[in-house]
Amino acid sequence: MNNYLKAILGSSVVAVSVLGIVAESKAAPAPIERDKIVFSCEMLNGQYVTIEKLVRETVNPVSAVVYEEKVVYENPLPLVAWTASLDSDDPKGEYTPESRCQANSTRLTNLAASFGLHTVEDIGLLGQVAEFGTANSQGVLFVSYPKDSKASTENVIFTLKPENRKDGKEILTQFQIGVSGSIGGPGLPEVQLPIVE
Repeated sequence: MNNYLKAILGSSVVAVSVLGIVAESKAAPAPIERDKIVFSCEMLNGQYVTIEKLVRETVNPVSAVVYEEKVVYENPLPLVAWTASLDSDDPKGEYTPESRCQANSTRLTNLAASFGLHTVEDIGLLGQVAEFGTANSQGVLFVSYPKDSKASTENVIFTLKPENRKDGKEILTQFQIGVSGSIGGPGLPEVQLPIVE
């Protein structure tokens, strides 16, 4: 009987060991890190501003669940300060500085992701496809991609407030230089940031 008990216990230990190896081999894959550009809407000095950040995410590669996010770079200058309210066809009313900041920051983040721009160096490419034009009879910055696309409600980056529409080309230059994390430099005109919208 003693040998019988030893055999049962011995086989139980082997079974538990085998189950442990199988369970270990089916364990979740190691998390990976990935970078993404985020344009964040924040309150700064009493104004809603859009700030460009590089965020590093720790992600489950199978389920895409984000375990952790940390900011690894933040542009020291806001890109846009949202100060004006614009008329809206929406029954809820006008676009306030806060709603413009939220919507346009999200739009910029989505544009960066859709173009596959994941680094601070890459994000300057967004400025390269930006143009000034008119959509819905309003001055806008828009994505001209493929090249020479016309402005439409589908490719608007943001609508300029009425006072800025006459200076659309200058606002475009501010955006192009500002989105690349610069305020000028060799071969680039100096610009003042944030763009006051």
